[in-house]
Amino acid sequence: MKTPSRASASPKEVLREVRLNPTNDGPLIKARRLLVLTDLHGNLEALKACESFAREQLGLRLVDGPLNAAGGDEVPVVVTGDFVNPLPDSVQMLRLIRARAWTCLKGNHEDYISVVRDRRFMSGVDRGWRFYPVELAARAFESQDLDWMESLPDLISVDDLLFFHCGLHSNRRSDFRGWAERPEALAIGGHWHRPRGLVWSGRRIVFGGSCGIPLREDGRGPRPELTLLERHAGEWRAQHFDVSYDPSPVVSVWRATGDLERGGPTAWALAQELITGERRLSPLMKWLRSRYPGFESWDVEHAARVCRDEWGVSL
Repeated sequence: MKTPSRASASPKEVLREVRLNPTNDGPLIKARRLLVLTDLHGNLEALKACESFAREQLGLRLVDGPLNAAGGDEVPVVVTGDFVNPLPDSVQMLRLIRARAWTCLKGNHEDYISVVRDRRFMSGVDRGWRFYPVELAARAFESQDLDWMESLPDLISVDDLLFFHCGLHSNRRSDFRGWAERPEALAIGGHWHRPRGLVWSGRRIVFGGSCGIPLREDGRGPRPELTLLERHAGEWRAQHFDVSYDPSPVVSVWRATGDLERGGPTAWALAQELITGERRLSPLMKWLRSRYPGFESWDVEHAARVCRDEWGVSL
């Protein structure tokens, strides 16, 4: 198994790629369809809703195990990163994915957990109030959880598919330099919390919508998303689906832990996104940058006061 490291545009971020079939001995994927989930963020309720929809509405025969172990009408699951943080079932989500042996890679939120547990450094990630919800979520992970999570690759190449989180060179930026020279026909990832497709240097790239904190911003509220890859005439085609569910139990559990209140403005904005399906965190950070240079160094109490009183984010 070939596992090259790919240097990032950031000198502090290096992605690890796994090529499941480095030789030309034939395709490894025997299944005709794959279910791709991304950005679960510890939301088990959303995962249950997506699995139920896949089985009951789409008639999929979902199976555990890696994607190259399934065949025929069996549908394996692939998780393209950000399966943890900030929601309170993050540890349970990690252990579920591990127990079910789904093909899985890391995203930027797995990296953040490692940073706040002092297991790695990443530029732009600090121990200040903006990342305090990460610190709260990270406390629940045991060493063996972190060891398994950190063993995951950032990129997985198999047959004519490339699975990524945000880009080829970063889990935080959609940088696809070199995509035109790669052997795969389709790349699929996540990160942006809404489905989209693009063509880069004449090659197809698909982003799945978020299962855990969907942000389509189409007025229909939060609807967890899943992507079905199906092979037609030798070519993989992607279909995006969204499902109905009630996010209020997730918010209630988060509130009951005390971490939602303690997490400050970042947690409050994420909770509003969870409830509404509309972006709140990135507009809040954009507003702060425009008005308060150096806001990153505030303590959480001062940040909470400014964001609540002047911008309106609160519990």
